[in-house]
Amino acid sequence: MNHKPYVTYRHVEHAIEGLATPICADQESMERVRNKQLGRTLASAVGLVALTWLTTLAATLPAIAEQGISTEKVPTDPLDPSRSDLSTDCDRLAAAPTDAGRAPAIAGVRIEAIAIVPAMMACIEATHQYPAVARFAYQLGRVVDARKDYAEARRLYERAAEMGSSAAMVNLGFLYASALGVSQDYAQAHRWFKRAAAAGDNSAMFNLGFLSESGLGVPQDYGEARRWYEKAANGGEANAMHNLGTLYLNGKGVTEDFAAAQRWYEKAAAAGDPAALTKIGELYYNGQGVSQDFAEARRWFGLAAAAGDRTALTSIGLLYNNGQGVSQDFAEARRWYEKAASAGEATAMVNLVSYI
Repeated sequence: MNHKPYVTYRHVEHAIEGLATPICADQESMERVRNKQLGRTLASAVGLVALTWLTTLAATLPAIAEQGISTEKVPTDPLDPSRSDLSTDCDRLAAAPTDAGRAPAIAGVRIEAIAIVPAMMACIEATHQYPAVARFAYQLGRVVDARKDYAEARRLYERAAEMGSSAAMVNLGFLYASALGVSQDYAQAHRWFKRAAAAGDNSAMFNLGFLSESGLGVPQDYGEARRWYEKAANGGEANAMHNLGTLYLNGKGVTEDFAAAQRWYEKAAAAGDPAALTKIGELYYNGQGVSQDFAEARRWFGLAAAAGDRTALTSIGLLYNNGQGVSQDFAEARRWYEKAASAGEATAMVNLVSYI
């Protein structure tokens, strides 16, 4: 489909098969898997006691104490309950790149790139020393989430959410929407996203827009979707800008307006969304709001491909296959389709059948 998935902080490119747009996590996400469909490794411990997952934090304390890790509890500063002055190994190893509550000067790490054993040890230590700091419970939840222990991740996210972590609220919504460790429940996902949005979380606002657009957990309402997308876009959420462009492109909840669609796609691209570059190329390919120009479409597709959008690879292959804006070259078309297929792009896989 043409619009972007709702995002969460869980991991960047996670998708739910069969939805019009996927639910992404860790928004640098939300891989972002997009367009036609929603489309981790346990590190071995070296020099540590064998770590099998322990079902509760308390059960891990004797083991970590054997490793010389401090278990001294440190009082939370009432003037700074988030302890923004701290920069721990838990922050360096497990913070989400898009969590507004992460420690200053910490870039964060994508969930699929988390080194599970050292991150788990560091975050267990942090949660025990600073039990009232929400981000440490949230970050330990990410580590467990990366290990695919979703029931324990949910427990830790709930703990962090009750301490005010909006990122944890978003990830809880993702678990319910994705049926990870819980029964799929879009209404419950909506409630968690609503709590996070009330705390000012742009990803949650975007997700509420996606649920309204898709009619998941709430009645389908394009006007309500647009309202949430606009709130998220005003906060800098590129996915929301992308989906606003698609609402204008298709005239859903708004009057069809190709120029407005292009403006939103340009904003999304400027905010770091490579798929928006592909959408601009499609406007030129189809002559929507601009004169049809295959060469200009090729230029935008090239920019999108260089930025990492796999759909653009297929689009370039199509241009070479049809001789549109470029000289017809079936070998070159096949080369682009193969690149796209290697990246998991389903349409390219289908197109390659004609070359067998």
